[in-house]
Amino acid sequence: MLALLPNELLLEIVGRLAYVQQMPQGLLKPASTFQPPSPDLLSLSIVSWQIRAISLAFLFANIHITTSSDAQKLLEFCSTSPLCPTLTSMLLIRFRGNEAEEVKGYAILCQILPCLERLSCIDLGDFHCSLAIFSTILGHPSLSTVLISSNSMIDLPRPLPKDLSKVVLVQAMLCPADHQYGLLLDECSDRGMKIAKMSIAMSQLLDGLSGILTIRGLQELVLYPRDKPVPFSWLPEFTATHPHLKKVWLHVLDDISFFLDPLPFFLVSFAEELGQRGIKRGFRIGNIGLELEPERLTGECSSKHRWHVREMEIYGDDYPLLLEILPLVTSAFPGIHTFSLSLDHSHILRSFTLHVDDLVAVLQRFPCLQNLELYGLPEALTTGDGEVSLGCLDEMDQPIAIATASGEASSISPWLLFSYIMKKIQTLETIKIHQRGFGSTGWLYAIDGSRTKLAQLKSV
Repeated sequence: MLALLPNELLLEIVGRLAYVQQMPQGLLKPASTFQPPSPDLLSLSIVSWQIRAISLAFLFANIHITTSSDAQKLLEFCSTSPLCPTLTSMLLIRFRGNEAEEVKGYAILCQILPCLERLSCIDLGDFHCSLAIFSTILGHPSLSTVLISSNSMIDLPRPLPKDLSKVVLVQAMLCPADHQYGLLLDECSDRGMKIAKMSIAMSQLLDGLSGILTIRGLQELVLYPRDKPVPFSWLPEFTATHPHLKKVWLHVLDDISFFLDPLPFFLVSFAEELGQRGIKRGFRIGNIGLELEPERLTGECSSKHRWHVREMEIYGDDYPLLLEILPLVTSAFPGIHTFSLSLDHSHILRSFTLHVDDLVAVLQRFPCLQNLELYGLPEALTTGDGEVSLGCLDEMDQPIAIATASGEASSISPWLLFSYIMKKIQTLETIKIHQRGFGSTGWLYAIDGSRTKLAQLKSV
């Protein structure tokens, strides 16, 4: 049946199935551009010659190399098959082992590079190599992007190449100009290096953002207000001078409140609603993630009005009050796709019984909630839905007790609780719960249409 579809439609279908689902990147983790192919793609490639031709483009687009043996196998494959030379566009290099293994791996990589005609990106991560090897990598004619980690910038081979325009520093911390790291950052930037994600923690640097020099290639900005709120009068000008900027993160340290004067423009309506209801306690905002709407979707409105809250973290110790606050959050920030709720576990256990359905009913009001992270859920949970029976899932940890509507305790696996929430909130793609007795689950996602079977997302 698939073989009867036009190639354009087949390409779109295969593209949606081609890659393993990625973990939510969040505030601290740099976004990964590497997409590992899905195991299902190999099976799909043998359905027909037409689908195979389309699948191969995805199967060989991104290649992950971790050992010199991997590199040697790829070199031999490139010499006997046209697939990698014509289809591979990205390499993820993570040589593991001792220095000799790394040196050997990079030497083989230099032999591989001339074979890859369409290579556009190499992610080197934390790398150490000679100037000759680094120059060979930068000299590849089709290569446009060389991703390196913050640690790698310090270990760049000397003397620095004159042209670093292909190099992208994945994440950096803005420092005063006289700091050693700041001096190196300036030197590399003067040679054309781009910075994808910049973190700023010093108040004096936050105050001067509107007058800061343009940071080439900047996509994300992370602000750490330490001793006072962050003014946002600079954001329109900063947006105009950084055309690639798509995200601004605010990470609150200690107990600094977002609600101090001056109030950020994106919190005004929310703060007014809280004020009308007399709510001044019981919760704290930890992190906020803003995303810039594309201009084509917003017309001529100012850049300030194109910024919307997409991610948020809330801490609370008054559960009934949280159930009153959360509907205000859903109405003030309907575009949130990643939400983290941290509950004071000990306080709530002493004072209240947490009904999962009460919480789910509120979270269902987020129209596009995709990723949910919950901290401190008590062991005593009631579903209000009779007996909990969600199918047979693999046990992941010790069972926990859940009280049913009849008041009787029912022992279930944490996986069942995750699945229960996933079934109730149909927009959810991933869920992560931190709870005593659950163990370390990581991000989970549903692998079947009924949303009763879950699997763990793995990092690259």
